[in-house]
Amino acid sequence: MEQGFPVPAGLTDVERLLSGELVYTGGRRTPLAMLSNFVPLRDQQCPLAAESFATTLDLYLLLNMRPEDAADLDTANGQPATREVAEIRLARSVCCDLTEISTEEVQQMAEWLAERHQHQIHRAIDQVLARTTEPIAAVLISGSAVFLAEKIVKSHPVLSQTRLTNVAGIFDASVADAACAFAVARLAAERVQMKE
Repeated sequence: MEQGFPVPAGLTDVERLLSGELVYTGGRRTPLAMLSNFVPLRDQQCPLAAESFATTLDLYLLLNMRPEDAADLDTANGQPATREVAEIRLARSVCCDLTEISTEEVQQMAEWLAERHQHQIHRAIDQVLARTTEPIAAVLISGSAVFLAEKIVKSHPVLSQTRLTNVAGIFDASVADAACAFAVARLAAERVQMKE
C-alpha cells in the first residue's frame, strides 16, 4: 500500500506468485510434499511420498491447532478429520503404518513440517516487505486457516508490531472464508468506478 492504495507488483496470479504476493498454500489441502521433499527421521532424511497421503490439515490436527471433526471426511483418504486418523495419514506419507513408526516420530514429523510450512510463508512476506516503501500499519487475516495467519503475523519481526484484524470481525463468515476472491472483486469494481 502507498498512500492507502494497493500497489501490487503482480496483476495476474502467476505474477503474484512470482512476486511473493500470492502464496498458494493453506492449513487444510496442501499436500505435504509441497512443503519439503523429505523429513528428518531416525537421523536421516527420509523422502516423503509424492502422493496426497496427508495434508497440512493433518499437521495442524496433530499439533492441536485445528479442532477435530469426526464428521469431516474432506481429508486425503476420506477418513475423519481426527488426530487418530491424522497420525495414520502422516505415517503413510513416509510409506509406513503405525506398526512401523512411533507416535513420537509422527509428532516430530508434524512439528518439523509445520515449521517448514510457516517458513515458506515468512519468506514470501519478507519478499513483499523488501519492496515496501511505507511502514505497515495493519494486517488483515481471514480464511479457514486464520489460526496459522495469526501465528505467522505474531511471530514475524516486522508484522508483530502492526494492528491485526480478522476479516471475520468485519464481514460475515462467508465473506471472511472467501476474502481473497471478495477483495479481488472489490478492487475490480473500484477500478471500474475510477475509470468512469
